[in-house]
Amino acid sequence: MEFPHILAPHKDLMVGPISAVDKRLHGHLLPSSASVPPDAEYYQNQSGASQGSLCINRGVDSSPTSSSTQITSKLSMKILNSKHLGNNLTHYFSSSLYFQNVVSSMRILVGITCEDGGTTERAEEIIRDNIDPIANEVLELWMDSCVCKEGTTTVGDNERDQLEKRDRMIKSRAIEMDLSSSMPI
Repeated sequence: MEFPHILAPHKDLMVGPISAVDKRLHGHLLPSSASVPPDAEYYQNQSGASQGSLCINRGVDSSPTSSSTQITSKLSMKILNSKHLGNNLTHYFSSSLYFQNVVSSMRILVGITCEDGGTTERAEEIIRDNIDPIANEVLELWMDSCVCKEGTTTVGDNERDQLEKRDRMIKSRAIEMDLSSSMPI
């Protein structure tokens, strides 16, 4: 698995949890190459200012896991300040309702800003020493408590239909809101 657009600590932060998920769900997921065309796995804009990687693993037919998705990006994003996370870490809030829902209600998104002369090395240190171990611990807890727990309940057809209807509505409404906010009145 490659993440060509990110630095070593970021790569370690991605590869560690992904490897843990692959190890625990080994027989339940197909490889990403079965779901994602090569031109969509790695992409960037013409200037190289925005870059990304996409990995989607579909679940095999007999699997209780439907899919696993990893997205990495190097984008300019608006970060809102949050005092309780200190000077370097802030919660990231997307204005897109669709994005907020697609990343899961249990997501934790943070932005790292090293102000007052902060360096790339400082951001890498924060990721390596603070975020990486916490992310791995949270993932392990989630897999133990939810994903790999014996007797996990499955979603019935009626509930699945309702969830799909909700997701389509959120997606169409989010696109409508995103377009209307960027169009002149």
